[in-house]
Amino acid sequence: MTLGNLNSDLRQWERALETYHQAAACYQAQEDAYGEAQVLVNLGAAYRSLGRWGEAVRSCRRSLHTFLDVEDTLSAALALGGLGDVLVELGVYEEAVECYEASLDIFAEAGNVNGQVAMLNNLGRTFDVLENRSGRSICTIKAWN
Repeated sequence: MTLGNLNSDLRQWERALETYHQAAACYQAQEDAYGEAQVLVNLGAAYRSLGRWGEAVRSCRRSLHTFLDVEDTLSAALALGGLGDVLVELGVYEEAVECYEASLDIFAEAGNVNGQVAMLNNLGRTFDVLENRSGRSICTIKAWN
């Protein structure tokens, strides 16, 4: 997976995709669901960078479900945030808000303040796009408390 990350850092997206797919196949062969889910997160980011939105959404959703299957709720919260980011870029704002709110709930339950602030920021930006200024104000106030 490190080679895939290097290719991503170098913005060599197609090579990154190839490497990530190889890594995913290896994790599948080893029946390592957690490792596969981590690769799916990276695949989603690479697809997003290429504007391949359908594949980005599918990778994000698969990583989310896999993290939930292996009961890694914090990674699932991060996956929800990533899915929300892709949905915002697609203009599917209501579903993005649902993802961010679900992620926020997980982070709050875990006491993860950094995760909470990140999701509140994402919610604020999304409400700003929706021109729901009161929603943004609420998120900004919560982030500072």
